[in-house]
Amino acid sequence: MKTLLHIRIMAMGLFIFLLAGNNLRAQTNWVKYENNPVLETLDQQAWDAYTVYPTVLVVGDSLRMWYSGSNTGALVNYQIGHASSNDGGETWTVNEDPVIPVGNPGDWNKNKMPCTVLLGEDDTLRMWYTASNGSFGTNSSIGFAKRLIGDNEWEFNEGPVLEVGSSGDWDDVGTYKCSVIFDENAADSAKYKMWYHGWDESADTPDGEIGYAYSTNGVDWEKYSDNPVVNVGAPETFYDTWITPGTVLLGEDDTLRMWFTGWDGFNSSSPRKYDKVGYATSLDGIVWTDGNGEEPVLNVGASGDWDQDQVRGDCVVIQNNILKMFFTGYKFGSGYHIGLATGGIVNTIKDLNQLSEFEMLISPNPTNDITTISYHLATASTTTIVIYNQQGQIISTLLDEKKQAGDHEIKFDSSGLPSGIYFCVLKANDEIQTAKIVKL
Repeated sequence: MKTLLHIRIMAMGLFIFLLAGNNLRAQTNWVKYENNPVLETLDQQAWDAYTVYPTVLVVGDSLRMWYSGSNTGALVNYQIGHASSNDGGETWTVNEDPVIPVGNPGDWNKNKMPCTVLLGEDDTLRMWYTASNGSFGTNSSIGFAKRLIGDNEWEFNEGPVLEVGSSGDWDDVGTYKCSVIFDENAADSAKYKMWYHGWDESADTPDGEIGYAYSTNGVDWEKYSDNPVVNVGAPETFYDTWITPGTVLLGEDDTLRMWFTGWDGFNSSSPRKYDKVGYATSLDGIVWTDGNGEEPVLNVGASGDWDQDQVRGDCVVIQNNILKMFFTGYKFGSGYHIGLATGGIVNTIKDLNQLSEFEMLISPNPTNDITTISYHLATASTTTIVIYNQQGQIISTLLDEKKQAGDHEIKFDSSGLPSGIYFCVLKANDEIQTAKIVKL
C-alpha cells in the first residue's frame, strides 16, 4: 500500500520512539512560537535561573522535558530539571527542585547536561548526558543513567560511557553534547548509534567537530576509527569554527537527519555570539551532506529579541505528525532560556484521479474559507480526520467513524481561523496521511 507519509515504531525489546518517514523534509521553514520563550525562570536566585539544553520525549499526548539549569552564567553548577506539557509545548509545569542535583566536588559528573532520553518497552527511561567535574570547557565526558517510569531515583553508571580521546586525538580535550538513537535493523554491534561533539587544543584544528560511536547496549561504546565524521564548514559559513549535534532522526527511507548547532566564532565580534541551527542528512551516519546549502534553518532573533545572540538546536521531536524544535536562546545580559519552533510534514498533493489505495486531495489550497478534503479507502475502516495548528493543538475533529471502501470527501471551514499553516491528518487502516493547508 502506497502512502505519502510513513511512521515507524522502532521496538525491539528496548526502545519505542517515532521516526519520520519518506516525506520528512529539510525543514528550512521553521516558525518560532510567538510567545517564546516557553521555559524561563524569572527568579534570578533560583537554581535554574539559566535554562539550557532541553531534551524532550513524546509520551502519548504529553511532552516531558529534561533540561539543564544553573544559577550562574558560567558553565558550572549545572543540574537537571524536569517539566511536562499537555498543550504541545507552549506552557510547561516545572518541578520545583532539580530531579538530578549537582554532584559532589571532585566527582567526574559533578555538573550534568542532558543530551538524549529514550523510553523502552520495559518502561525504563535511559539518559545520556554531558558530565564534567568543573567547567564544561575541558575534560567533559558522556555519562549514562536510567530509571523505571514509576521510580524517582536515577541509577547512574559508575563512570563515563564515552571519554576523551588519547593524547593527540581530535577529541583529547573533551566529548560533549551527544545524540543517541536505537536502530533495530542495524548489526548487533551497532544497534545504538551516537554522534558527539569533540575537540582538542591544537591551534591547527577547529574548535570542535562531530564524531560517531556505536554500541550493542548503549553503555559500552566503540568510537569510529576515522572520526570526526562531520567537519566544520568552509570559511565564511555559519559553522566554520565549531559544530555540535542536536537531534538525529532515522527515516523510513533509511536516511538519517541531523539538526546541528554551528558557530562562526572567528568571524564574529564576540566569541560564541552567533550560534545558529543547521541541517544535514546521511545514509550511513558517517558521510553527511549539508541539507540547506550551508545556510541555517533556524537563525538568531532580531535585535532586542530574547534570542538575538544565540540559538542552539537542542531537540527535535514529532508530535501529531508535526516537527517541533525545542531550542536554547540567548540574549546578552538576559541569560539562557528555552524556545519552541515548529516545522511540518508536508505531503505532495495529487489529483483525485491519481489517488492510490490511501491518499487524499485538498482543494482549494490555499483557501479563504471552505475547502474540500477528498480521500480514497481501499477497504472499510474506522477513519479519523483531524486538523492541527502549527503548535500541534487540535483545531477540529472533522471525522471519527467507520467508512466503507471507496472515494469520500468532507468539507473544512477555516473562515473563523487566523491566517497561517494548518495540518490535516487522516488515519485509516493503521495508515497515516498528513497534508498542509494554507489559510489566507
